[in-house]
Amino acid sequence: MFADNVKFSLGAGFALVLALMLALALVGLHQMAAINERLEGIVGNNNVKTDLATVMRDSLRERAISMHTIVVLEDGFEKDSELMHFYEYGGNYAVARQKLEQMVSSEQEKLVLAQISNLTLITQPVVLKTIEFAMEHNPATLDLMQNETIPAQKRLLRELDELLKLQREATHAAAEEAAAAYRETRLLMLILGAVAAFLSIGIAIFV
Repeated sequence: MFADNVKFSLGAGFALVLALMLALALVGLHQMAAINERLEGIVGNNNVKTDLATVMRDSLRERAISMHTIVVLEDGFEKDSELMHFYEYGGNYAVARQKLEQMVSSEQEKLVLAQISNLTLITQPVVLKTIEFAMEHNPATLDLMQNETIPAQKRLLRELDELLKLQREATHAAAEEAAAAYRETRLLMLILGAVAAFLSIGIAIFV
């Protein structure tokens, strides 16, 4: 009878230890999958959106520099050469904006991107008019650029900086979530591991 009780206790103890080890493995796998999902979101979503917003901002700045260059150049061939760069920067901006529009998820992102689109529609005609004046050596070019074009570009640039700020904040938040999930997983696995170890020791001592 005693031997049967010992066998039962031993079997039950080991079964409990095995159950805890299984729970430890399952919890670990589940939490690691959650952490991996968050990290993939950072790499595949947040970082990509940050890169696209950066391309938009840098393209706008390069385009503004190109516009200034066209305005001050005197040689027609040099103006034509710089004009190619000007349109290239505009193409880069448009491609990045289209890709970003397909990736936005939060309402705040949508609002900022809508404002950027509106400002782009306002800024674009003024910029092109400035380029047209510059290519024709129109004496009103400098006044147009200083009074209308540059202020419009600055407003657009501020919105792009706001978009970049949003993306950086989203990346930081996702990274914090991943770090918190890792700490939670580590603590839970340590607790389950400690319980399993104490049960094993208890079985070895008392059974």
